[in-house]
Amino acid sequence: MEESKGNNRHGDMGTFVVRVKQHQNGTWQGKITWVDEDKSVNFRSVWEMVKLMEEGLLSSGVIQEDVQTWD
Repeated sequence: MEESKGNNRHGDMGTFVVRVKQHQNGTWQGKITWVDEDKSVNFRSVWEMVKLMEEGLLSSGVIQEDVQTWD
């Protein structure tokens, strides 16, 4: 049986597993797991989830704080 493309393939920058437990007030709540570091944390909004991803990638040196701009 052939595996489909992308299965068991980690991202170039990091791999995060997002488990949405509920949605309320127009956003998600759940748990995010940073697979590369084997760390999990609950989040209360999509914004908080994205900030957790950014902080993880910044702390590991995968991305630099000044990489993206709106220029």
